[in-house]
Amino acid sequence: MFISACKSPNGDKRDNVTCYNDSDCPPASASYCDSNNSACLNTTLFRCVASGTQDSACVPNATSVACTPCMSGCVNGSCLLGNATPDLVIRDMTFQVVDNLSDVRLNITVSVMNIGAGLAGQSATNLKVGATVLGQYQTPQLAPQQSVTLQPPATLLLLRGTTSTLTATADTQNQVVESREDNNRLTRAIS
Repeated sequence: MFISACKSPNGDKRDNVTCYNDSDCPPASASYCDSNNSACLNTTLFRCVASGTQDSACVPNATSVACTPCMSGCVNGSCLLGNATPDLVIRDMTFQVVDNLSDVRLNITVSVMNIGAGLAGQSATNLKVGATVLGQYQTPQLAPQQSVTLQPPATLLLLRGTTSTLTATADTQNQVVESREDNNRLTRAIS
């Protein structure tokens, strides 16, 4: 279960004995964020039953949960710093060209990343070809250094030989207060 082979009290290795005493059963801990935006630690202590025999086992003995409220958000079981701010950027934008006889179709993929130190709330990402808006796409909440790949359902149709630009803008409606507001856009040439 937890220990595949232990040493007996005299130092011999016994493969079929899980534990000889409670200290052979280490505690198990799990960090998580609860629904109240608190950082929580769930710790389970184990005790050794049928110690020193082939039937020995580490079984749960007691469980404790300790939670700390997080004022600036919780990510992976840890509170974010109070003065930390997010920073949304378009990390990458790719398109797959589907070449037909009379036109060129582009299937577009956009990657939005939070490069800041704070939690970024839900926002919208805008996609344009030239001056024409293809649409705004919901971007979920992003933890620091987390990214999401958006695959807009729109397929762009260009006339053969046409040159244009494809621009993606994160947080296009300014829903998120960011450490930098001047790095939300990425533009690529398409032809």
